Amino acid sequence: MGFRGEVDGNDGQERRVSGNAHSRAVVGRCMKTMFLFAAPLALIACSEAPVSNDADVDVAAPTNVGQPEGMPTEPSPPPPAEEPVVNAPEPAIGETQGGDGSEIALAPLQPDDAADLPGELACGFRLADARQSLMIARADVGDDARGVAVIRNGGYAERLMARSAGGFGAMERGIAFGGRGMTVTIDRGERRSGGESPAYAATLLAQRADGAERRYQGLWTCGP
Repeated sequence: MGFRGEVDGNDGQERRVSGNAHSRAVVGRCMKTMFLFAAPLALIACSEAPVSNDADVDVAAPTNVGQPEGMPTEPSPPPPAEEPVVNAPEPAIGETQGGDGSEIALAPLQPDDAADLPGELACGFRLADARQSLMIARADVGDDARGVAVIRNGGYAERLMARSAGGFGAMERGIAFGGRGMTVTIDRGERRSGGESPAYAATLLAQRADGAERRYQGLWTCGP
């Protein structure tokens, strides 16, 4: 009995030892299996982890915030076209400058104002859009001849004498005429028409003795 009991005790101990070994083997296999499944998951988790170091990563800010995906960006509007510079035409009648403040106002001549002017040939100044002349002058042909002109100033016809000799040729090219407190100078420009009595662009400058002056833009026409 004692030996069997000892044998039985030994057998029970061996079975416990064997059982423990079998349990450890099973646990070991389970740990290996869990490791094999857990390792890929750990790698995936590491690869998807966000980068926390902002200093090492340069992420450009989106430029189309608030715009639906797939929609083309709106092009920038073209720069406004520069408007061409257009020089305003010079007024036919300028304002009176200087003097006592009163206006210089030359009026169109009446039919009889130049009826008795001496001279073979004549010249006349008129505004480009007018039919009547503001001044008519006449002169003979010859270097010693002087032209005579008439203007209507302040409601009255006033005669002027050429400041220099030269006859009709000098008068045609543009000349100054003087009278009582008034000087009128013709500055002739480019030719505007042909024929026997060509018209030239011209400026008439009226100057008063008190320093006042006024310019008129028009045409200077000379001929028979």
